[in-house]
Amino acid sequence: MGKFFRVIIFLALLPVGVLLAEPSQEKQRLVETARHSGKSADYWAVCEYILYHEDDPRTFLWAAAEGRRCAIAERSASSIATYYDYMAEYSLSVGKVSDYMPYKQKAYAIYHAIGGRDKQAECCIYVGNYYNAMGKYDSARIWLERMDTYARTRPRETSYNVMLSCLADTYYRMGVIDSAMSKEQEAARYSQMLADTITLLGSYRALGMYARTKGLLEEALTYYGQALALLEGSAGEEMAEEKASLYTNLAVLCHDMMQKDDALRYAGMALDLVPRFHNGLTTVQLYSNLGMLYLKNRQMDKAAFCLSHGWELARRMDNGDMQLRLAAYMVEMKTLQNDPDSANYYMSLASPLLRDTRMQPTAMAYLQAEMDALMAQGRYTEALSTGKRILAMAPGRKFVHINLYDAMRQCYKHMGDYRNALRYAELYGQLNDSVKGTEQNRALSELNVKYATKEKELELLRAESRRKLEAEHYKYRVAGLVTALLALILLTVLVVGRLRKKALRLRLYAQSKERELALFHTDAELRLTRKFLDGVESERNRLARELHDGVSNDLYALELRLKKDNGTSPSALETLAGIRKSVRDISHELMPPLFSQLSVKQIVENYVLNLGESTGMDICFCAEPEADGWEQVGQQTGMAVYRIVQEVLGNVVKHAGATVAEVSMELQDSGLLLCVTDNGPLAPQHSSARQQGIGLRTLNERVEQVGGTWWTERRDGKNYCYVRIPMR
Repeated sequence: MGKFFRVIIFLALLPVGVLLAEPSQEKQRLVETARHSGKSADYWAVCEYILYHEDDPRTFLWAAAEGRRCAIAERSASSIATYYDYMAEYSLSVGKVSDYMPYKQKAYAIYHAIGGRDKQAECCIYVGNYYNAMGKYDSARIWLERMDTYARTRPRETSYNVMLSCLADTYYRMGVIDSAMSKEQEAARYSQMLADTITLLGSYRALGMYARTKGLLEEALTYYGQALALLEGSAGEEMAEEKASLYTNLAVLCHDMMQKDDALRYAGMALDLVPRFHNGLTTVQLYSNLGMLYLKNRQMDKAAFCLSHGWELARRMDNGDMQLRLAAYMVEMKTLQNDPDSANYYMSLASPLLRDTRMQPTAMAYLQAEMDALMAQGRYTEALSTGKRILAMAPGRKFVHINLYDAMRQCYKHMGDYRNALRYAELYGQLNDSVKGTEQNRALSELNVKYATKEKELELLRAESRRKLEAEHYKYRVAGLVTALLALILLTVLVVGRLRKKALRLRLYAQSKERELALFHTDAELRLTRKFLDGVESERNRLARELHDGVSNDLYALELRLKKDNGTSPSALETLAGIRKSVRDISHELMPPLFSQLSVKQIVENYVLNLGESTGMDICFCAEPEADGWEQVGQQTGMAVYRIVQEVLGNVVKHAGATVAEVSMELQDSGLLLCVTDNGPLAPQHSSARQQGIGLRTLNERVEQVGGTWWTERRDGKNYCYVRIPMR
C-alpha cells in the first residue's frame, strides 16, 4: 500500500531533483523477461518499475506501446485499462498535465465496464490526489468519496486507509481541520488493522500537524511520539520521505515552542534526507518548511538555498498554493535582507495567487509575511489591515496570535495609537506566558531527549547490523572462493581424465597399429615364403623334367648306341644303366606327387618304402589312422608334409650314420603330428644347425608356410624330429 504515497511523484507535474542513475540490473531483467514472454503483464512490470524507481522515458514509452499491443492481442480489457493508468501517471511525471485526466478517465471507464471495482477505487485515489495538487478541493472530495461505501467493505483490496488519508488532506487544505483529523484518525485505525506501517506513519505525522495547527500541543506530541516509535529501527530508503516529513514537522513544532537547537537539529536531519527520494511535491513542501525554519533562525544561506530551490520547483510545477507559500517566505527573507524592491516584487506575484488559493493555512502564512514586509517599509495602516484579515482567519490559534499581537502592537505604536498598542501588548504578554510554561513544553523536551537516545541506540543497532552484514559478506566471499576452488579442482580432474582417456585411446590405437603392422609383416613373410617355395617347386619340376626328358633320355640313347657297338664292355653298360636309373629316381623324387589321386599317407608311405629300397636302410612307416581320414589333409599341407619328410630323411641318410629309421604320422583333432626317428650315433644336421644350409632353410620355411612348428630331441640313444601342423 505504500505505493500510494509515491503517487505524489506524478502530482509533481514535472520531475525535478531526480537523481539520474545508470540503468539498473532489475530493469534490464524485467525488460528481458517481457521480450521473452511477450505478455502485457510483463511489460506493465517494466512501466511500474520505471515510474517508481528510474527516469527513463524512452524505455517506458517502448514498454507501454508493446504492452498495449500485447493487451489488444490478448483481448484483455483489464490490461488495456492498465495501459491508460500508467500513461496517465507518466503524463504527470513529464509535466503533460492536460493528458492526465483523459487517460485516467479512460482507465476508470474500462474498470467500470468490466466490473473492476477495486481498480475503480484505486483510480479515485489517484484522481483525488491530482485534484488536491491542482487546488480543486471540491472535485478531490467528490472523487475520494465516490467509492467510499464499496471500499469500506474491502479495505485491503481497495487501500481504503489510503483513500481516507487523502480525503483528510483534502479537508485540511480546505481549512476544515476537525474533519481532516476525524478522517485521518479513521485512516490510522484501518492502517493498524491492515498492518500498513508506511500509511500509519503518514497518518500519525498528519495528525500531529493537524493538532499543532489547532493548538492542541499535547495531542500533537502524542502523535509525533507514535510516529517516532514506528521509525525506530527503520533504515530503508522507502522510509526516507516519511522520515524527512516527520523531522520537518518536529522542527516546526520545536520552533513554535521556542526550542531553537532542537528545531535546527530536526531541520538538518530532514534536509539530509531530501536527495534520497524523488517525490517532486513533497520536495517542494520540505524546501518550503525548512526554508521557513532557517529563515526564522536567521541562517540566511540555508534559507536562500531551500527557498530558491523550492520556488523554482513550484513554478515549474505550476502549483499556485506552493508558490504562494514560498512567496511568503521569499518576502520575509527579502525584508530581513533590507531589499524592499524584491519583497514588493514577490508580493506582486503573490497577489493573484492569494485570490485563487483555497488553502487557508497557506493564505494566512503569506499574510503574516506581507504584514511584516509592510511594517518594515513603514506602511503601518496597510499592515494593520492585513493583520485583521489574519485574525479573522485564525481564531484560537495561539502561536499565530502571539506574533500577530506583537506586530499589531508595534503598528499602533508607530501610528501614535498608544491605547490600542497597550491593549495588544497585554494580550501578547498573557499568551506568551501561557505557552512558555505549559506541560506541553516539558513534554516536548522529554520527547526530544527520548528521541535523541533512541537515535543513539538505533545507530548502535545499525553499526551492529553493518558488522553482521560484513561478516555475512565475508562468509559469502569465503564460500565463493571455496566453491571456485572446488570448481577449479573438478575442472582439473575432468581435464586430466580427458587427457588420460585420450592417451589411452592413442595407446590402444598405437597397439592396434602395431598388431596390424605385425600381421602385415607376418603376411608379407608368408607371401614371401610361399613365393620362395613356389619357386623351389617350380625349379624342382623344371629339373625333374630336364633330368627325365633330357639327361635320362640322353643316357638311354647312349646306352643303346654302346650296345650296338660290340666293343663296349658289359661293366660299362651296367654302370651306365645304373647312372640312368639314378637320374630317373632323382627326377621322380623332384617331381611333385599327384595329390589329386592319392592321400598324403599313401604318398609318404610310398616314398619311404622306395627310399629304403634305394638306400638299403631299414626304414619303416606307420600312420594313425591306418586308412580313412587322410583325405581331409589339403593339397598344400600334404605337399609340405611330403617335402618335410624328404628333407628330414635326406639329412638322416647323409649325416646320422643310421641303419634303422622310422616315419610315423598321426592325425589328431588339433592337427597332424609327424615324427622321424633314427638310431644314428650322431644327431642329424638339422638337430644342431637349424639355420645352416639351403635344405634346412627350406625345411624351416615349409613348416612356417603351413603355420606349424618343429623341434628335435635325442633320448635313449635315438634321434627324434617332430613336426606339428595345425589343420585348417
